[in-house]
Amino acid sequence: KEIKVIIWNLKLSFYTCDGVFSKNRLDKGTRLLIEKCDIQPESMILDLGCSIGLVGLILKMKYKTSKFVLTDINPRAVYIAKLNAKKYYQDSIILKSDGFEKIKQSFDTILFNPPQSAGRKVCLKLISEAKFNLKKKGNIQVVARHNKGGEYFSKFMEQTYGNCEQIAKSKGYRIYKSKKTE
Repeated sequence: KEIKVIIWNLKLSFYTCDGVFSKNRLDKGTRLLIEKCDIQPESMILDLGCSIGLVGLILKMKYKTSKFVLTDINPRAVYIAKLNAKKYYQDSIILKSDGFEKIKQSFDTILFNPPQSAGRKVCLKLISEAKFNLKKKGNIQVVARHNKGGEYFSKFMEQTYGNCEQIAKSKGYRIYKSKKTE
């Protein structure tokens, strides 16, 4: 089936299916990440845990000079993201990967909406492993509900990266950003 997404005065439609994150709509956390993430032009961006590709494909519309890689562990999500890329950006790189398993390059920015249903341990592992896949002075941006694990993630990011700032908030969700300093 398809879902309709209205963002930045654009009316878009994306394929979706059962067994993927937020299959019926653009969820509030993902919307916040798309609207308020901090991306520089001509950057290399990873949409980690991309589901059907909303974050990476929509952001590519705004940041045309940036390169996006989208990954997810769920083969169904990867298949649907590839279908969506055919509609919008056929040059998108979309990979099935368990975390950073198949990632061979470094990124300026990693965007991450943690799969909290997979458990805190999985989310923290991905946040810490991101550090090894960031370019010098690269950053990770994590969106989460502050009172449902986000505050914990922000403290972990502070501990792991030596810094963490809140760059946006809306309806209980916040985007936490840490920069690689070494």
